[in-house]
Amino acid sequence: MTLGPSTQGNIFSRLIVLCLLAGSWGLFPLHEAKANNTWLDQDIEVAGYFAFSSAFQDAPGPSRFLPFMDSGLLVGKNWGNWRIFSELEFEQKKEVRVDHRSSRRVFRIQRSHQFVFEPERLWLQYSFPKATRLRVGQILTSFGIWNPQHFPSITNVVNRPRATMSLYPEHFLGGEIHKETKLFGHPTSAIFYGGTPSSSDFPSRDSLGNGVIGGYGKTRLGKMISGNIGVSGVYLFNHQVWGNAFILGSDLKMILGPFDLQAEYIRVVSRSDNALSSRTPQGSYLQGLWHITQQWGLLYQWDQILAGFSDNFDDTPETQTIHTFGLLYTPKPWLRLKTDWEKHEGFSQWDFELSFYFSS
Repeated sequence: MTLGPSTQGNIFSRLIVLCLLAGSWGLFPLHEAKANNTWLDQDIEVAGYFAFSSAFQDAPGPSRFLPFMDSGLLVGKNWGNWRIFSELEFEQKKEVRVDHRSSRRVFRIQRSHQFVFEPERLWLQYSFPKATRLRVGQILTSFGIWNPQHFPSITNVVNRPRATMSLYPEHFLGGEIHKETKLFGHPTSAIFYGGTPSSSDFPSRDSLGNGVIGGYGKTRLGKMISGNIGVSGVYLFNHQVWGNAFILGSDLKMILGPFDLQAEYIRVVSRSDNALSSRTPQGSYLQGLWHITQQWGLLYQWDQILAGFSDNFDDTPETQTIHTFGLLYTPKPWLRLKTDWEKHEGFSQWDFELSFYFSS
């Protein structure tokens, strides 16, 4: 469902009121909740999130103020070994515009005038003995850290790192298998999946459609270091630009006293001989968060992408680097305020976000 800009004022006001009422009805700390393991010990759960963000871009030409909104309703139900889970998302889409500045291109986030209401996730799961689960339906792609962990109330920056955007589908329709085990005595999880991405999320090069198969593995770093290391791999069928392609990724997350470190690296390793681009798209980011107190935190993020193709599928080898400096305030586990300054090549951008969780 798509709504025009004339309804935005009523939508914003009503959603804010409803979320505040729901949040005051039953709040408890959910800051440790993740996308794939939320509320497993309850029979039925209803929860949601709301985030209002804004961006002020300082660039050649008129400066722009861009408001955005993202909200979701999550419902889960357990009975025996079965579980059904759904996430309905209502958001204003962000678009990436490519500005040509002399011999370089600049990637800028811009506001879409369309609101979308769609199921982000809807799956049915069965738990087998020996920590094995089978899940079918619409599922978030298990690739790296950011995609499965997408709630605005538990992420540290307002905008998703550009390195984690567009190279793989956000979700797909299909199935996946989860397996919990141990590797050298450390807790380890493995996920294998396959299915069909949405055509709007990941367009194919012809009418035959596209497909995806992949896997993700994660294990603890060790007893002396608190953190995880992960490896991702996904094979794309009939992609619009690369044809059949294999994408490899690695991620790292560490906690060193008051410091949280997080990093990902993504690279298109191979593609079809008839791919529209001969370049090798890749991206990486490194994020560090210093917890000054339990409520306040300072953040720095280095984000770099190598653009392998332009909006017209022209080969463009230049690298884009973004430096982000952020301040976080978390007065309650269910409430988070973020503000950060992004330094791009060609312009800068201030971001602000207010987000919170509620649950019955």
